Amino acid sequence: MSSDDCDYYKIKIPTSGKYRLIFDHSYVDSSNTYWNAQLYNSYQEAFSWHYIFKGNKTKTIEEPEYLKKGTYYIKVYNYYYNDGQYAFVLEHYPHVHTYTTSVNKATISKNGTITKKCTCGKKLQTVIYYPKTVSLSSSTYKYDGKDHRPSVKVVGSNKKIISPSNYTVKYPEDVKSPGKHTIQIVFKNNYSGTIKKSYSIVKK
Repeated sequence: MSSDDCDYYKIKIPTSGKYRLIFDHSYVDSSNTYWNAQLYNSYQEAFSWHYIFKGNKTKTIEEPEYLKKGTYYIKVYNYYYNDGQYAFVLEHYPHVHTYTTSVNKATISKNGTITKKCTCGKKLQTVIYYPKTVSLSSSTYKYDGKDHRPSVKVVGSNKKIISPSNYTVKYPEDVKSPGKHTIQIVFKNNYSGTIKKSYSIVKK
């Protein structure tokens, strides 16, 4: 964005393809101003399109131009009311979304989110459902001198099973003696927190 009467921009095209120009001059107070946008090749020679925009509107060039991968320059200049501001985007057409991902992990009591945001402003969001219910395959065993390690089942707040790849089950060293035994379910990946569950081994 600039308020000069003539500006040059160096643009690098990462992938050959069709591109179109979106020019925003809605910042200008007057509807009588004129803007010109000219594309130059890497030798700074006038190349391809030359557009003229009038007034204080946002204008999209609907007919894209094929540009090869490389360096280009865009010259933007205006006459009448040259103190106005503007902004523009050279968009790949059809636009190929390039997302950056951010993760807000789910806790043991609150849903999380995975947010993907494109440079064009488009945003996609996925919910990470927190582990609402944790159950053991058995809560009581009869003492028989053998080890007893109940399996764990975790169900999310959306009533769907959470994959075991998202948590680690830690058993106590002694899983044989009579008494109360506590298991730790330690969550990982897109989850955080620890849930404890207990089971008992009782004498006959």
